[in-house]
Amino acid sequence: MKTINLMPDNSGWVTKEENLQLEKILFKCGYKITKRNIGINQINFFPDKYSAKKKGRFFKLLGNKLAFDYYHGDPRISPEFKPFLDDLKKKSNIFSQVRVSHSGIEQLLNESGFSGRITRIPIGIDLDIFNQVKEGRDQIRETLGLPKSAFIIGSFQKDGVGWGNGEEPKLIKGPDIFLKVIKELSNKYDDIFVLLTGPSRSYLINGLRKLKVNFKHFLVPNYKEIAYYYAAIDVYLVTSREEGGPKAILESMASKVPLVSTRVGHALDLVENDFNGWISEIEDYNSLISHVINIYEGRYDIERVKLNGIHTAKENSYPMQIELWRNFFKKIDS
Repeated sequence: MKTINLMPDNSGWVTKEENLQLEKILFKCGYKITKRNIGINQINFFPDKYSAKKKGRFFKLLGNKLAFDYYHGDPRISPEFKPFLDDLKKKSNIFSQVRVSHSGIEQLLNESGFSGRITRIPIGIDLDIFNQVKEGRDQIRETLGLPKSAFIIGSFQKDGVGWGNGEEPKLIKGPDIFLKVIKELSNKYDDIFVLLTGPSRSYLINGLRKLKVNFKHFLVPNYKEIAYYYAAIDVYLVTSREEGGPKAILESMASKVPLVSTRVGHALDLVENDFNGWISEIEDYNSLISHVINIYEGRYDIERVKLNGIHTAKENSYPMQIELWRNFFKKIDS
């Protein structure tokens, strides 16, 4: 049995769930797992690209083979990542493999000295979490204190800088775009309601208050409870400029919730417009607004899109990724 040393970060929430799922997959692949173990002649995997860049040379000196995740950080979209990527390029030769979650970053790293060492594996989904919700939408809304008759738009992604209140917006997540879309929708309809979860959402909360749009914000301590909140909404809205996922793409599909997203992250590869969701170009406010209006007014075949979305979620569930990960580590160990 071969040993893989995992070097997970400590940010928690979604990252914690990804690390746990990877451990399960590696066990099924027949690997022995250690964590943060400084050893020699072993495979070291960094789910955090920052740790990989910082600590990679040290582990390489011990005869280790190295691999890491790179979800997002495209200087063509987010210029602040240019110094990081420039530095990473200089160290590219120490890494055996890179896992990327979507084709946008795959193209970036192919052009950055990692060609031939890239494997695309989407950020997966645990369907059991989303199949466990048994209550109906009205019952869930009543439990959460949400209006039963409102048109509820969900946003469950962290979009503030750091892990504090999030007064400063993380603009690559598009909270400013979200507010502009909500403003137009609330001017047109008087029953628009926004449901938020996750940390660091103060920028969005303050913006909704200024717009006088009704909303509720919940901090959900356990990721596995997130399915309950999806079951309460009418549409999930992604307005990001760049993403590694987000997990919300597959989460909304698994929850049978209509998805409207900008063309970022997983949406590049997994969302087919008017098939399993609706997609708009980055910062195309009018397109985002139009898709939500068409869902609100029942102009789309929602049921067909929901069924296709469930199929997409199943195709990208964690059990379906076992062979992808097995091949990923075979490449490292060959």
